[in-house]
Amino acid sequence: MNGTYNISPHVILLSYNLPPASIIPAFIFASLGYAIILFCNLILIFTIILNKSLHQPLYLILINLPINDLIGSSAFFIQALKQIAWKSQTVSYTACVTQAFFIHIYACGATFIITSMAYDRYVAICWPLRFIGVSTLIFPPTLNPIIYGLKTKEIRVKVTQFFMNSISKIR
Repeated sequence: MNGTYNISPHVILLSYNLPPASIIPAFIFASLGYAIILFCNLILIFTIILNKSLHQPLYLILINLPINDLIGSSAFFIQALKQIAWKSQTVSYTACVTQAFFIHIYACGATFIITSMAYDRYVAICWPLRFIGVSTLIFPPTLNPIIYGLKTKEIRVKVTQFFMNSISKIR
């Protein structure tokens, strides 16, 4: 194999090619857009959490959409704002892989959540008498496996041991 290899710890990106006069307005516009996304999603999350009448399976599915949106928008906007503000054309390899990971998690999560919502409506329309049984038994554990998994004592103990071992290795 005769080729060139790059062993640099940074990835070189193409810049946004903004003229110097439009850097500040672009940064303000992107920051304002990110702040609006954060505000609206947090309002939706807190509304569903604080209103007891919204603690139904459909709203448990619905609360995952703003959480997923926060993951996706944070994965994109933080790096974009940094690149606009500092006019940098490089990003570390680990930051690039982390951003790609969270954007993929966002895309897969959005697909899964919307599919779950469609299945929920399908069950409600086609099997109305079985809807309560199916929606309370199937949807919550599949949407929040971490929460429902931590209810099991064995899993909770293993997760606690894992994090305690990880913290002790850092020190």
